[in-house]
Amino acid sequence: MKPLLFPLALVFDVLAIWGLFKVLFGNWNMFCRCVYYYFKPDWLSHLDGDCYEDSVSEFCLFLYFGILGLLFWGEAVYFF
Repeated sequence: MKPLLFPLALVFDVLAIWGLFKVLFGNWNMFCRCVYYYFKPDWLSHLDGDCYEDSVSEFCLFLYFGILGLLFWGEAVYFF
C-alpha cells in the first residue's frame, strides 16, 4: 500500500509548497523582501523604523520552512 501512496504524497508536497507560498507571501517580491529582512540585522531595522515589518517577514519565513519541514519529516517517518 505504501508504494501506491508515494506518488500521491509527491503531488501533495508540490501543492503544499505552492499553496503555502501563495498564502504566506503572495508573490516573489514579498518572498525576496522576507529574505532581505532575514539577513538584515535587527538593530538596523529598528533604526530605520521597520521593526514590525522585519518581525513579520522573519516569522513568515519561519512558518513556511517550519511547516514544510514538519511535512517532509512526517512523510519520511511514514515511508522509510
